Amino acid sequence: MFLRLCLLFVLVPFAELMILVKMSHKFGFLHTIVLVVGTGVLGAALARHEGLRAWTRVQTALGRGKLPGMEVLDAFLILIAGLLLLTPGLLTDLVGFTLLISPSRRQIRLLLANWLGKHISANPFAPPSHQQSSRFRAADDEEIIDVEARPVADPDTQRFQNGDK
Repeated sequence: MFLRLCLLFVLVPFAELMILVKMSHKFGFLHTIVLVVGTGVLGAALARHEGLRAWTRVQTALGRGKLPGMEVLDAFLILIAGLLLLTPGLLTDLVGFTLLISPSRRQIRLLLANWLGKHISANPFAPPSHQQSSRFRAADDEEIIDVEARPVADPDTQRFQNGDK
């Protein structure tokens, strides 16, 4: 993972710099700067607009009593898009605009939701589904006792629940 991040933080800026240098030679320095600043400003405005729409969808889902899972993922992708669009460069702008366009964001959101569903467990004590964890298995010489439990009323707690003091 560390190697991937290092490559990402080295290769992406290098590629961005190469593209900007070639563009400035072909179209001129001023046109290249105007393009980079223009995409940043336009992207920030679009990200703000889409972000407000996503926030409204989150609030609407919460108002209906639903957990806003997909809406939060949508807002997260819009945040990532805004960060990418504020980063100078054309590759990051291209990815940022792709995340701002609703149909492509929907596809990426579904891919992200599927990935998260495979890699994140709702039970923090359960072992990951793709690995066998030895700490949750009994050793050969241990006896496993399977029991059922039921709640038992505590007299002290029950007294306060009935309104007694």
